[in-house]
Amino acid sequence: MKAVLKFFVCLIGIIIFGGIMNFAIKKTILKDYKINKNKDLIVFGDSHAESDFNGADINIQNLGYRTETPNFTLLKMKHLLSNVNDTEKTVIVVVSPHNISKWHELRSFQLDSSASRLSRFWNVIDNSLIYKDYLELPFRTQLTLHTKKLFGSPSVDGSFKFKSTFKGGFYKNKDTTVVTIEQAKKANEKHFGNIDFVLRNNKSEKLTEMYYDMFSFLKQKNLRVIVIGSPLHSNYRNLLSKEQIFNYELFLNEIEGNYSNVKVLNFSELEVPNKYFLDTDHLNILGEVYFTNIVKDKINSLFTGA
Repeated sequence: MKAVLKFFVCLIGIIIFGGIMNFAIKKTILKDYKINKNKDLIVFGDSHAESDFNGADINIQNLGYRTETPNFTLLKMKHLLSNVNDTEKTVIVVVSPHNISKWHELRSFQLDSSASRLSRFWNVIDNSLIYKDYLELPFRTQLTLHTKKLFGSPSVDGSFKFKSTFKGGFYKNKDTTVVTIEQAKKANEKHFGNIDFVLRNNKSEKLTEMYYDMFSFLKQKNLRVIVIGSPLHSNYRNLLSKEQIFNYELFLNEIEGNYSNVKVLNFSELEVPNKYFLDTDHLNILGEVYFTNIVKDKINSLFTGA
């Protein structure tokens, strides 16, 4: 009997400790997680946003994060942009062809590996924003998230704040540029599934709707939005099927056509020198400076008419 009592006392103690840790982590992480008032261009997206834009630029605040799906981007936007008015900032959203692929949907929301990306945000902002996606996860993944929630151990690293160790395409500050056809094939399979995946050319309606939710929110905020098509190496572009290219270009056209506050700048076919690539679909630390300057000049010409 005493052993049972001790067990329940310990369990209650752990739960209380977990609650305190959750509160402390949330307060600590969100303390400095805010829009920089001195930056004019706020970048959102996944690793392509993270590697495409120079966060050290005087005008750029880069909030891109690897593997981020659009519902998480929206979650961040709702937290960060709540007090931003339409005259202060321009929001940049980076989108690549794989961001709306059917395989990307499965990899992000239905496979067990999706637990890691969900848990990054689980204890930090608003659980309800990801709850409907959570319900579609395998039971083991749900159990993992519940355990993290219960014992105060969210998988949130320091890079959640602003910038990760990805450092614009350089891992650990080393140039590891690889733009071979073999690397492009690996990236293509990672993004669209292997040749045996029958839906590899299909667009994800789920991810598409998430993007529409995001742009609807930005429209309600009356914020000026630039959608950037990320630069892709020719070895990667040449592996895209006609269907994948069509789905991507149609998606970009629909966004620009449906939202009057959105302008699309598609740089997916921009010929970027090899020295600026990390791999066939990410820029390196030199490339992010190169590309940031191109985008800034283009945006300035759009808004000034020059």
